[in-house]
Amino acid sequence: MSASYIAFELLPIEIKASQTPMLDFCKSLRLIRKLFPDEVQGGVVIYNGEAEMEMEGVRFVNWKGAGGAAGSGNGQPKPE
Repeated sequence: MSASYIAFELLPIEIKASQTPMLDFCKSLRLIRKLFPDEVQGGVVIYNGEAEMEMEGVRFVNWKGAGGAAGSGNGQPKPE
């Protein structure tokens, strides 16, 4: 008898009031990726700035456009 499980991908999100993106905003997201490397592939920082960018695998998005921050994630189990 083999054990089976449903794999999920987690998307950690950090929310900041700053208008200036800073690499330090990614610190806790990097820690979560280190602790759960199989479940966490990226991360999102929602902030008050206008520029959308990526730093160290973490997406920075303006709070007004944060509705699509999860990308194509639909809350369904990740295919094996």
